[in-house]
Amino acid sequence: MRKRRGDAATPILLVLALAVGNAWAEAPAGINSPIFQDLEKRFLCVDGCGMALENCSNATAEQMRTDLLQMIADGLTKSDISARMVAVYGPEVLREPPRAGFNLLVWVLPFAVVVFGGLFVFMVVNRWVFARTIDAEPTSDADVPPDVVALDRLIDRE
Repeated sequence: MRKRRGDAATPILLVLALAVGNAWAEAPAGINSPIFQDLEKRFLCVDGCGMALENCSNATAEQMRTDLLQMIADGLTKSDISARMVAVYGPEVLREPPRAGFNLLVWVLPFAVVVFGGLFVFMVVNRWVFARTIDAEPTSDADVPPDVVALDRLIDRE
């Protein structure tokens, strides 16, 4: 049986491909890593443009991205990175304010206003409609016109 030339190179190429693949998989986290992209969505650019960090392209945003990459490379957790970003840039760096203290009131108040406002409108309309139906009903036979009394008696007989 004759060996073809490519048969000897196949195992070598396979080992080489696996080695390169493993080296590429273990590359340090960069701007395409899921951790970086998640963190980038959590912060605002602090130069006054008001844009999300993931959408801003000015020098301040680039510096913030460099800081994020360095913190990821240092092995910090997401909560540690958030705390350090707040310490460096202030609480206005957070895209979503923390749900504590006064900020909790800001999160809850709009929903509470809608719920209690809806209940208030329901109660007012219900009282208004109910009051009109009570006023429309006669309180005694003296308030009822004679022809209506006669019709009621005729209906009762039949």
